[in-house]
Amino acid sequence: MNFSKRLFLVLSLSLFFGSFSIFSSVTHAAVTVTPKLAAGGDSFSLALKSDGTVWAWGDNASGKLGDGTTAEKLTPNQVPSLNNVIDIAAGSNHSMALKSDGTVWAWGSNQYGQLGDGTKVNKKTPTQIPSLNSVISIAASGSNSYALKSDGTLWVWGTGSNKTGLGTATGNNTVPVRVHNVTNIVKFAVGYGHASATSQDGTIWMWGDGANGQIGDGAMEHRPEPVIIDFPNAAMVEPGSIATLGLKTDGTVWNWGACLASEIVECSSSSIKVPTQKAGIDNVSFVSSNGGRAAVIKNDGTLWAFGNNTSGYLGIGQQTNNSSYKTPHQVVTSDLVTPLTGVKSVEVGQSHSLAIKNDGTVWSWGRNAEGQLGTGDKTRAYYAVQVVGLTLFDQDQISLGDTVNVEIAQGSSKKYTFKAQNSGVVTFTTGFYQNMADTTLNLYDSNNNLLSTNDDYNNTTYSQISYNVVAGSTYIIEVMGYQNSALQCTLSIQ
Repeated sequence: MNFSKRLFLVLSLSLFFGSFSIFSSVTHAAVTVTPKLAAGGDSFSLALKSDGTVWAWGDNASGKLGDGTTAEKLTPNQVPSLNNVIDIAAGSNHSMALKSDGTVWAWGSNQYGQLGDGTKVNKKTPTQIPSLNSVISIAASGSNSYALKSDGTLWVWGTGSNKTGLGTATGNNTVPVRVHNVTNIVKFAVGYGHASATSQDGTIWMWGDGANGQIGDGAMEHRPEPVIIDFPNAAMVEPGSIATLGLKTDGTVWNWGACLASEIVECSSSSIKVPTQKAGIDNVSFVSSNGGRAAVIKNDGTLWAFGNNTSGYLGIGQQTNNSSYKTPHQVVTSDLVTPLTGVKSVEVGQSHSLAIKNDGTVWSWGRNAEGQLGTGDKTRAYYAVQVVGLTLFDQDQISLGDTVNVEIAQGSSKKYTFKAQNSGVVTFTTGFYQNMADTTLNLYDSNNNLLSTNDDYNNTTYSQISYNVVAGSTYIIEVMGYQNSALQCTLSIQ
């Protein structure tokens, strides 16, 4: 390494430690499917990878892991013969998947008709719901299932009650039935007993259990039909159990519903009946709520949790039973000090939670009696632990416009396949990720013939290759450390 390069490294490190604002979370920019997690009931988990495959682990009663058996799985296993999936959902004992062709598939318990196939027969493998098409998103909670169609209509099936937006009608629905009143819906969310939907013009509708004020319309009554609530500039509305969490476009967090120690709101009376801003947290980009607890992701990629911490289920490193943390605390890793950072998405379940980091790894915490944390054992975790052998981004493939995180050990390298869609100059560049890194880039053709190499791009610790690619041709880009050192960096293609 020459003197100029050493000087750049020293100055860069000084700037980094002197001001954390240099750090920015790196995301995977161009996956064909948005990875997603689903925490099923309190006993199993689902994951959707960017390649459209679905993975499941934990309790397998009624066949809800979709592998044709009822044997529990302590680590993720792919759901067989299920591809081209773009969305997933999990209820208490059933699972669903939405394919890119708009069809919905379901499996697991069907005691209340929640699989939507017109029967009450359990299914151990994915089965298509015959009456559904043109679906763009799905959700599930308890023994109910929901689907949003491309025409803006919302459909529900499973347990019949005043929780489903079907009025006072009772009885189970074994096939999808349209939710009353709501039209032009673009997104929705389902909690344990109540639900929300957002229309194209930003109107927020809610319905279901409202005895604790969780509907947000100023009353403490059940709403069997959807009603409009006053919550302008909403980015997300997340119904929980007896409370609701809201996120506005300005990054502020709001809540309404029960004010028990086991819930996520703050008030002196028994309930908050209308949306009220939650103090002590802002700059939030994502929220999730369930089981009397909530988690929020801030713009800097840090993860914060609050609410009921029974058995340490918040993941904040505290095991105190039956304690409520109404002030947000950071989710931490195994040393109980280091925070979980670079978080892209979080899913709070009834007693366990799941998170996706920007590098595609999956992390979990909470109850683990059935192996739902995916760690290969049944040890409860009151801090975030990594799910074994699961990466949701297909990082062996990289496309124009992508930025991926690269982490390799000493003496190793990482290769990515790039297929050119058009002819012209394409630039491959490494950059900063968490720590400064001295990188080397090698570009090969599909026969592994070396086309170009670069170290010390512009006399810095990073590397860059610009190459005139040919449409339809496949190239291999290799990232390695200077003199085979370990490294952390990003790789971008422009």
